[in-house]
Amino acid sequence: MSDPILTGVMLEADKPTRNGRIYPRAELERAIAAFEAKGGYGQFYTEAWPRPETPSINLANVSHKVKNLRLTESGSLVGEVEVLKTPMGNVLAELLACGKARFAPSGVGTVGPDGKVTEYTITSVDVVDASQEP
Repeated sequence: MSDPILTGVMLEADKPTRNGRIYPRAELERAIAAFEAKGGYGQFYTEAWPRPETPSINLANVSHKVKNLRLTESGSLVGEVEVLKTPMGNVLAELLACGKARFAPSGVGTVGPDGKVTEYTITSVDVVDASQEP
């Protein structure tokens, strides 16, 4: 049996996030293309609760891998993520089942005074507290 694959909205383009950042659609399109080009799909990622200070991955904590990222016509960043059958993947599956976790892109960029993010690079797709809205 294969690992479960989950699909969901991770972020909304052109709308402020909880921390006041705005990710313009064109910026997200560019970031997704760069993530694809650098081979981000199929890479292993760990739970990140809270998010780590460095982008390094401890293989003992691997829980999921990204299968696909896309923007819908309405501007939703939708991700397809495979939860792995690893010890941390099992913990993640339980957290997802009870609604305690969700996925969100993590990256680096420049935040302007108006909250708009430019030069955005998606470095990973992390597990975050489900109470944090996309």
